[in-house]
Amino acid sequence: MRFFLKAVGLALSASFVLAANTCNVGGYAGTCISTTSCAASGGKSTAKYCPNDPTNVQCCTYGPCETESKVPGKCISTQACAGSSGTSIPGLCPGPNDIQCCVSGSQPPSGDFDAKAVIAAARRRLGIPYSWGGGHKSTPGPSLGTCAGYTGSIKPCPADKTVGLDCSGLVRDAFYQGIGIDLANGGNTDGQLRDRHTRRITYEERQPGDIEFFGTLENTYHVILYIGKNAQGRDMMIEAQKTGTNVHEVPLRTGGIWARVRK
Repeated sequence: MRFFLKAVGLALSASFVLAANTCNVGGYAGTCISTTSCAASGGKSTAKYCPNDPTNVQCCTYGPCETESKVPGKCISTQACAGSSGTSIPGLCPGPNDIQCCVSGSQPPSGDFDAKAVIAAARRRLGIPYSWGGGHKSTPGPSLGTCAGYTGSIKPCPADKTVGLDCSGLVRDAFYQGIGIDLANGGNTDGQLRDRHTRRITYEERQPGDIEFFGTLENTYHVILYIGKNAQGRDMMIEAQKTGTNVHEVPLRTGGIWARVRK
């Protein structure tokens, strides 16, 4: 019994310390740490929010932030952001790695800079031949394809003699060259849809730089890059469609599974 009571006491003590380690200043969740540590990490110390700690331990917060598309957020811990049903975006705040820009909603909007970079990378591949399995080597970019699993209508299979890209190879290359993400690390469309950087969105939420998969959630067979509207107001896409064609920019086909890629 003595051991049990001691264990309970330790657990309660640990819970108290954990609770006392957090603070909140004007809606900004912070941590009670020394003013020296806070300053060194780029934070701001505010007194009187950590009453049970020494005077040099104050509430450390990291202020506001803004996404590339000018959406305002708060630099708070990823845990606090998740607790408020927000989404954490890394790379926009000072402080330790768990301090990220928290924006409202289930996912951050596409940033204009990211979308333009990805689309520009895809446009540089216009005219490259379609090649089954092309673009799936260790490094993204056009490569010799493979005839393994080939289902094209052109016989015999020309892929192992054609340097080019298939649909997922093109999308992989665009995101790697555009924002440094190797989507699915060379995997196929199923791998790209399930990649940790990919988040499902609806057709109505689409923005330039988003991707659309065709097939089912369990078995996709094609992917395209949405690039927005042309001068005539028509939705457009870039794709590597099939053997015998080149990477091209054409009117958007709909009815697929939409997703957004974020860092």
